[in-house]
Amino acid sequence: MIRPQSKKAKEQAKFLSEIKRGDEVVTSSGILGKIEGLTETFVTLQIADGVSVRMLRSQIAATSQSVKQAPAVAPKLENNK
Repeated sequence: MIRPQSKKAKEQAKFLSEIKRGDEVVTSSGILGKIEGLTETFVTLQIADGVSVRMLRSQIAATSQSVKQAPAVAPKLENNK
C-alpha cells in the first residue's frame, strides 16, 4: 500500500478497536446509532427506540461527534446560460 493509504487503514483499525458500548456512531451507509453490543466481528446498533440492527464491525465509519464537527460544504451551482 501507498503510505497515506496504510496510515488511514491503521487509523481506522485503531478506531474500530477503541469503540465501546454506548458510543454514538455512523455507519458507512450513513445510519446513525448507539452501540448496544460488541463482538469481535459484529456490532449491535440501536437506531431507534426498540429497533436494533446487527452489522459488521468494519462498517462503522466514524463517531457521530466527528461527523457533527465536520464543516458543511455547499455545492457550487453553475448557471448554464
